[in-house]
Amino acid sequence: MQELYSNRVIYDGQEGWYRELRSNKTIGIVATAHVLIALRENGFDLGKLYRALNTLVSFALPDGSFPFVSNVNKVGVVDATAWSCLALSKCNTEMANFDETINNALTWLVDSQNDDGGWGLIKNSPSRVVSTTVALRAISSVGSRTSELDTALHRGVRHVLGSAMQSGGWPDLNGRECLGSTAYALILLSETGYRSSSIVSNAIDFALRAIGDATSWDKCLNREEVSVSEEGSPRRITFHYPLTHLFVRAIVANDHVKKLPSKIVEEYVKRATGGSHFVGDTTDYGKDTSYGAHDTIMAIAELNKKTEYFASFIKSYYKYDDINPAKYPQLYQVSEDNHSEIDVVFVHGLGGDARQTWLNGNTGFYLPTKISEETKTRVFSLGYANPPVRVMGKGMSLEDRTNNLLHLLESNDIFKRKTVLVGHSFGGLITKKILLSLKLRSNQDSFKNIVGVVFLATPHIGSRLANFLSLSQFLLSPDSVKDLFYNNKELTILNRDYHKLATDHKISHRSYGENSNFTIVNKRSSNPNLPNCDHILIDASHTEICKPSDKTVVLFRSICDFVKGIALHGQV
Repeated sequence: MQELYSNRVIYDGQEGWYRELRSNKTIGIVATAHVLIALRENGFDLGKLYRALNTLVSFALPDGSFPFVSNVNKVGVVDATAWSCLALSKCNTEMANFDETINNALTWLVDSQNDDGGWGLIKNSPSRVVSTTVALRAISSVGSRTSELDTALHRGVRHVLGSAMQSGGWPDLNGRECLGSTAYALILLSETGYRSSSIVSNAIDFALRAIGDATSWDKCLNREEVSVSEEGSPRRITFHYPLTHLFVRAIVANDHVKKLPSKIVEEYVKRATGGSHFVGDTTDYGKDTSYGAHDTIMAIAELNKKTEYFASFIKSYYKYDDINPAKYPQLYQVSEDNHSEIDVVFVHGLGGDARQTWLNGNTGFYLPTKISEETKTRVFSLGYANPPVRVMGKGMSLEDRTNNLLHLLESNDIFKRKTVLVGHSFGGLITKKILLSLKLRSNQDSFKNIVGVVFLATPHIGSRLANFLSLSQFLLSPDSVKDLFYNNKELTILNRDYHKLATDHKISHRSYGENSNFTIVNKRSSNPNLPNCDHILIDASHTEICKPSDKTVVLFRSICDFVKGIALHGQV
């Protein structure tokens, strides 16, 4: 917003903005109104806008209307008048009072309403959806309305509702389906009490079908030609403006955020917050347009209202190259931002590492990223310090470490999307405790988003090696090792509670056990004995089981099939 404010034009004693925001010659009416709305609605200091507001007021014609400086200069234009009225209403206070200008503009708008309830670009021209919606938003924004304004508002909204096409969209002046008209209609309806209507739902479905995948949203531009007669002379006006921001805002404002595919939000937020332009944001000369600047800020602001949904898309995660045991505990995103709606989180065991646990040193095959490539999911690797012997560090008990890591995961917005947890050894026990903790805390949304669990050599009833380490005279075992005693009472209770939870909620599971000459977790302990859970023995040791050499290894293929099955069917 500060950058947008800094791009203002100061010219001949006036201050405002132009469609080409860095122009130093002309101040545009719609551009100035757009910027004022975007800045003020998002809390910008009103005192800094006072000069621009007075400049906008100075453009009003004697009849109360506003012209387009750059297109139609001598007559009032509905869009310019409505945008100006909307901007002045948003900024109106006792200290900066624009009642007279607003009332004159509203009177002109009511007088310019067509018999069908709509508005054309200028007075007495055929009704146009975009002009109608902006006029109605200006009328709706006024705090105290007269009966005349209420009548005009009701007539206009009926006209918009009645103009919807069978496809779900709205037409342009030639009766053709128009994404621009649809976007503006949706924004109006979000502000006039129609968010839950079937007409809104149908329109959003139409827009999503028409636009397509995430890459198409970057090319979403409206081109609309309008013919008007200015004092008897015909004039053709061509409107070019971006639609991506409008549709993000419209869909979110109508409380249909879950219809907006996460891959689109992810790509949109990445580009918008990174300063990347969309088609229509700039002119042919590469200068910013008021539409692009205003609509971007308004769309991001709308998303920001949905904090729980939006935050996950602006999170800056640590990457694979950032893995550093000295900074544990930490969560690392070890894949690209694939467009799946599923996250996969890898949890290593005692003495493990976010990188080395899953990395085959001979081939360089890193299991988490290869799973991401094969399943098109977003993948994380969790790193924490829990050494198997006290001389390597103190560590934490299973209970304490679970609470510690659960806090880390939630603070990084994990469990906001469908999630598969992959736990190796002690990490599998942590995974079980995480699910039970979420359920006990009545965190239903996070709990329900855990759709799958993979156990790799997890000691569900403990490991005899833990007993040995504890009895050794020269090694003092930390609490985490004591939690792994074979047939430990706490593990027996955990097994029982988790079995009931998994059965009641039909969570998908896949389990793998080690098969080697030196077995740390025997096949009896590595089998969770859960309903509909395949338990597969792998020809590998305890440490090798999570380090497949390539994509042909049974373990890799099996986990991929498991994740793909969840992505396709919800459970396997």
